[in-house]
Amino acid sequence: MNMKSVLAHLVLALGGLTLAYLVWTGEESAAAPGEVTIFECDPDALDRVALTLGEREVTMELSREDGERLTWLTVTRTPEEGEPSTTRFVGSEAVEELLEQLAPLRATRSLGTLDAQQREDVGLAEPEGELSLRCGDRSATFQIGARAYGNGDRYVQSESGPAYLVGRDRLQPLESAEHQLMQRALHTFEWSEVERLTVSGWGAERTLLQRNRLDPQRAEWVDASAPDRRNELFGNWLQRYPRMRVQKYLGPEETPGADLESSSERPEPLIRMEMRGEDGALGQLEMQRVGRAAYYARTGTTRSWVRVPASVAAGFIEDARAVLGQEPEPDPVPAETESESASETESASETESASETESASEIETTADAPAAE
Repeated sequence: MNMKSVLAHLVLALGGLTLAYLVWTGEESAAAPGEVTIFECDPDALDRVALTLGEREVTMELSREDGERLTWLTVTRTPEEGEPSTTRFVGSEAVEELLEQLAPLRATRSLGTLDAQQREDVGLAEPEGELSLRCGDRSATFQIGARAYGNGDRYVQSESGPAYLVGRDRLQPLESAEHQLMQRALHTFEWSEVERLTVSGWGAERTLLQRNRLDPQRAEWVDASAPDRRNELFGNWLQRYPRMRVQKYLGPEETPGADLESSSERPEPLIRMEMRGEDGALGQLEMQRVGRAAYYARTGTTRSWVRVPASVAAGFIEDARAVLGQEPEPDPVPAETESESASETESASETESASETESASEIETTADAPAAE
């Protein structure tokens, strides 16, 4: 950044502080000192947010389901080289914090109407992206310029003309939505809320009860049919459950295995779980796998099928077999071993065939030989 640009930033900042002070002492009493409200909306009324920046386009759609907020985010990447990609996932509790930053949307200061040179200095002559907000029947769009020198805040400009400086914490979560806003946990309830759990699979079913659930030191799982008998297997098995975090979401209509580049294997159903608390149903889980390396889960929280770490899921399923009284699953035969076995069989056949041919040859030779006088 040259000295001319630095001076331009200083002039804009001083002008913005002056205007912000006048706004704060007059019209915008609801905003914090130094801030200017640039789009008025209640967090519960905001129903769509879209950010386009560089090669990324992020869309956040908000709705209500059974009285709770449901957020779907879609991230589309369009790189200069390579194929475009789209990821759709459920938003986590971090979305609630982001909504507090976006509705109402406030700027740290207003810069007023900029001339052509000032717009160029702050990156608004050729904007880097766009932010759109929809609040019921009202909407607003802001052009996104460069980052401010030093703190990384963003210069933005409204459709009506004025430019503002917006804090980076209001946009940054959207810029890295997959890392900051994706729902990674399979459930949002606390494990201490679960009183009863029913697991089924491979033709068997078992119900477990959680005793002393509100005391982490004394909580334990027991068989509902024999609640006085302790069995550490249950607790050890369920300790693995919180470690099954979402790796990636499949599309709403996709089934397990859809993310695999090449697989002819059909999804294999594994287990189903239903969790109940003091006030009734808390959630459910179903798991499937494709082969032995790809494990998938679906819950009421994830809505669609999600891929989970095979290293954790494989151990969880192995213990689930024990909980349901099933024999341990035999280890899969490595592809190399199968190949070697086929090769050995083929070699044995060839050897046997050669041996038979050789024996037949010897017999024929013996038959043709003249008898000894």
